[in-house]
Amino acid sequence: MTAGHVKRKLVAILSADVEGYSRLMGDDEVLTVRTIEDFRQSITALTQQYRGRIVDSPGDNVLAEFVSVVDAVQCAVEIQEVLRGKNAELPDDRRMKFRIGINLGDVIEEGDRIYGDGVNIAARIEGLAEAGGICISGSAYEQIENKLALGYEYIGEHNVKNIRKPIRVYRIPMESEPGTSPEGTQKRTRSKGLLWAALGAVFVLAVAGATWNYILRPASIQPDETLDELKKKTQAEKSLKAQLIFWESIKDSKDRQMYEEYLVRFPDGIFAGLAKLNIEKYSKSKATVIMQSSGAIGKGHAERSPGTPKMHPKMPKQKSAAAKSSQEDYEIIFWKSIENSTNIAVFQEYLNRFPNGTFAGLAKIKIKTLTDDKSKKITALAKSQAEEKKKILTDAKESSNLNTQSAQESKKNIEDIKEEKKIASHLSKEKEAQKLIASPQPPEEFKAESTIELAIFPWHFDIKTTASYASTQAALSKSVDGLSQVLDEYPLAVPKFSYYDIGSKHNIKSIKGNPLSETMVNDIWIKKSYFSKKKVNTDLICKLGRQLQVDAVLMYSIFIETIKQTADIILIEVETQKVYFRTETIYVRALNSDIKKLTENLLVEYVNEKYQSSSNYEMIFWEFIKDSQNEQAFRKYLTRFPNGTFAGLAKLKLAKR
Repeated sequence: MTAGHVKRKLVAILSADVEGYSRLMGDDEVLTVRTIEDFRQSITALTQQYRGRIVDSPGDNVLAEFVSVVDAVQCAVEIQEVLRGKNAELPDDRRMKFRIGINLGDVIEEGDRIYGDGVNIAARIEGLAEAGGICISGSAYEQIENKLALGYEYIGEHNVKNIRKPIRVYRIPMESEPGTSPEGTQKRTRSKGLLWAALGAVFVLAVAGATWNYILRPASIQPDETLDELKKKTQAEKSLKAQLIFWESIKDSKDRQMYEEYLVRFPDGIFAGLAKLNIEKYSKSKATVIMQSSGAIGKGHAERSPGTPKMHPKMPKQKSAAAKSSQEDYEIIFWKSIENSTNIAVFQEYLNRFPNGTFAGLAKIKIKTLTDDKSKKITALAKSQAEEKKKILTDAKESSNLNTQSAQESKKNIEDIKEEKKIASHLSKEKEAQKLIASPQPPEEFKAESTIELAIFPWHFDIKTTASYASTQAALSKSVDGLSQVLDEYPLAVPKFSYYDIGSKHNIKSIKGNPLSETMVNDIWIKKSYFSKKKVNTDLICKLGRQLQVDAVLMYSIFIETIKQTADIILIEVETQKVYFRTETIYVRALNSDIKKLTENLLVEYVNEKYQSSSNYEMIFWEFIKDSQNEQAFRKYLTRFPNGTFAGLAKLKLAKR
C-alpha cells in the first residue's frame, strides 16, 4: 500500500485493557480465561448496541471504533457499569477491572484493521485511566462537553511515548465516586497528572512488546485527498441537500415554471428527468419538453428520441461513507417519487440515473408490465372499436327504413356515444394526472436547526376607554388570533409554553407547577414613572425562559384607545438577553392582521440575525419562510441572497401575489 492510495477516516477510538491481568493469569489461568471471555461478550454486545465495531481483541486488550464520540463515551460508561456488577459477584482477588481510553482522531483503514496516531493516543490515554475508570482526549471532550452531562475532571497535559505533542486528558468520574468540585479538581490536577504520567509510562514499557505491536507503526503517511478535493466533496454534498429542499418546495406544483427553474439551477440534478416530464405534462404546448432560452439550462440537454437513453454523469468510484449514504438516500427518494406511477418514461429515467440501483430489476418489471398492459389496452380498444363499428353498421342497416328525421336522430345518438367515451377517457387521464408523486420530507438536520421554541408570557394592556373590559377582551381575542395565524404559516416557530390558549393545533406543552406565579407576572412588567406604558424585566424573563428551556420569549404591550391602538411587540433571546422590538399604531378592526404582520417581520428579523453566520444559513432561512403568505419574507430573502439557490423560486412566489 503506497502513501498515495491509503484510505483514511475520522472515527472515535476506544481502547481498553485489564489492570493486573498477568497476576490473574499467574494465579489461575483457566478461571481468568473464562472470566475474560464472559466480559468480552458483554463488551462486544454493548459496542454493537452503540453502533460500534470491535477491531481487535488480543489477550486482555480491546480495540473498537465508533462513528460518534457520543456513542463511544456512552458505550464506555455502560461497559464499566455492567462489568462493575459482574465483579461484585467475584472474590476481591479475582475481580477483573478494565481501564478505558477514548480519542477522536484520523486513522488509516486497511481491511478490518486501523492504524495511526489516532489509535496510539487512545492506547496511551487508556494507560492513564484508573482501574474501572475512563479517560478521554481533549479532541473527544470538545465533541461531548455540552451533549453528555457526565461531569469531567481535567487532569492536565501529558507527554506520552511516540506522540510529539502533549495531550490534554479528561477523566470521567463514575457514579460510585463522590462528586468533585472545580476547586478540588484544580488542586489535584497537577499532582495526579504527574503520577498518572509516570504510571502510564511504566505500564506502556512493560506491555508494549507483548500486545500492541500495531500501535508502534509510523503515522507519517500522506493523506489521499487534497484540500481542494475535500472542498469539492463538501460542495457536492451541500448541492444534493439543496436539491432535496428545492424539490420538496415544488413537488406538488402544477406550474411548469417551477420545474424550469429547477433545471436552470440544477441542469444535471437528481430530479432533472422528473422535472422535464412534469414540464411536458403541464405545458400548454407539448411540442417541446424544455424551452432552452439564452442557454439557461446549459449544453447537453437537447431533445432525444424516445428510444435513446440519456447519459448521466457518473458518481466517483471512491466515495466517502457520507457520500455513499447520500447517494443511497437519493436513490430511495427518487424511487418513492415514481413507484406508484403508470408512466413508463419515469421508470426508464430511473434506470438511466441508477442503472445498477437497488430497484433496477423492479423498474424493468414495471416497464414490461406497463408495456404489456398498454398493448392489451390497445388490442382491447381496437376490438372494442371494431365491435362498435359493426354495431353502428348494423344499427344503420336496421334503421334504413326510417324516415329522414329518425336517421338524423340515430346519427346524433352515435355522436353522443362517441362524446361520452371521449369524456370518460379524459376523466380517466385526469384522474391519473392527479396522482401526486410521493416525495420525502426535508432533511431533519435543517428542520431541527431552524426550529425556534418560544414561550409566550402574559401581555400588558393599557386601557383608555370607558368600555374597558369589552375593549380589553376584544383586543386580547384579536391579538391571540393574529399570533395563531403566524404560527400556522411558520410551523418552525413552536410555542413550547403559552400563558394563553392559542389552540390545540400548536401543541402547547403543559408545564407541571406553573413557573409564572402571580407575583412573577406582576414583576415581569416594570412600570415607568414618567409614562403610563411599561417596560420589561429582562433578567427575570430570561431566567424563566431558561427554566422552560426555550430559545426566546414573546411579549406584547397594547395601548387601547377608542379607535386606534399602539402595539409594542417584544422578542427576547434567552441565551444572549438580546431584545428585538417593533412598535406601530394600528386600528381596532385590523388588529389581528396587524399583529400578524408585525410578529412575522419580527420573527424573520430574528431568524435572519440568529443564523446568518451558519454555513447552512440560506437553507435554514428558506426552510423558515417557504410556506409564508407574507411577501416581505421573500423580499428579505432576495435582499440577502440575490443570486441564491432559491432566488428564482422566491421571484415566482412574489409574482403570484
